[in-house]
Parts: sequence; structure tokens; C-alpha cells
Amino acid sequence: MDHKCPRCRQAITAVSSQLFDLALLKPNSPESVEQEDQGESEITEMKQREQEILAELEQVPNSMKAMKKDVNKLKKEASAMLKVISTLECRKHLQSIDSGKTKSERHDDFMEAGMLFSGLGPYTLFEDLKNELLEIVDKHCENMDPTYQWSVMIPEAIIYGAQIILKKSKADATAYFDHTSKLVAVQE
Repeated sequence: MDHKCPRCRQAITAVSSQLFDLALLKPNSPESVEQEDQGESEITEMKQREQEILAELEQVPNSMKAMKKDVNKLKKEASAMLKVISTLECRKHLQSIDSGKTKSERHDDFMEAGMLFSGLGPYTLFEDLKNELLEIVDKHCENMDPTYQWSVMIPEAIIYGAQIILKKSKADATAYFDHTSKLVAVQE
């Protein structure tokens, strides 16, 4: 049985045993078939690009890798800094920053802009020490906003520890914090 499409008036042939609604049927034009082929190739290209991007993400740049020979030294420094960070003096220092008595660029920037880029200094590489650090700072800063703790208190605690253990100026301890916060892997 031959029917014509109500829209384009082209002939539509259907198997007589098959139920269909003429209003839903429309013929495939050569352009629509070509568009489907182009769509499939675009999807394939997108999937390939996605795989390339994922592969690139798995490659950590050398600037973000700690040399294997330096890892033990970093761990010893981080461990020693934890002892300083856990002291009453560090707690008072952090409270002084929070109250505005001690000048802190991070505190001022946070008050102006809200959440800041932060990091964990050398603790990024060491899960066990990182958990200890977070527990200590949490105790020092109870009742403080968690975003403020992350953006200001954790970095300031690490910088404070670096100043004492590594005998660095505030500027050098801040540079140490910034550098070690970027280390996310160990280079073999």
C-alpha cells in the first residue's frame, strides 16, 4: 500500500503488517543522512580529543615534582614544623592574625575577596602528616569559618613553622610555602 507524506507529499512505503502513524513518518533527505554522518565524525573527534586531554592531565610537569632525593628532607622539615605548629605560641599567632593585631596579607586579601588559593606546603606529599596538620589547625581555630581556616590559617601556620624550623624570614618562608604547595608528585 502506498501513502504520501502529509508534509512533503513523497511516497511512503510500509509493510502492511506494521502499524504506523503517517503523521510521524518523514522521509530521509540526502542532506539529513549526510548531517548524521558529520555528527558521528564530530563525536568521534571529540572523544579522541577528550582522551588526549586526559593523557595530558596524567603527565605532571617537572616543576610540580619533588626530586626523590629531596623527599626525605621535606618530610623531616614538615615533621619538625608540626611540633612548632602544635604549640601554644603558634595558636596565639594565628589568633592574633584573626583579630587583626598581627599583619597578614592573606588575612587582608581574604577579608576583601573571600576564598583564596591555598595549599598545604610540603604536607601535600605526605598524607599522614597532612592529616595531623589539619587536626592541629582545626583545634587552634575552632569556631572559625572553615574557608577562612583553609585560605588563611593553614598557610599562616605552615609559614610560621617554616620561619622557626628553617630559620627563614617571613618572605622566604612564604616563598617556601608557595613552592612546596605546588609539589604533587615525586620524580623517580
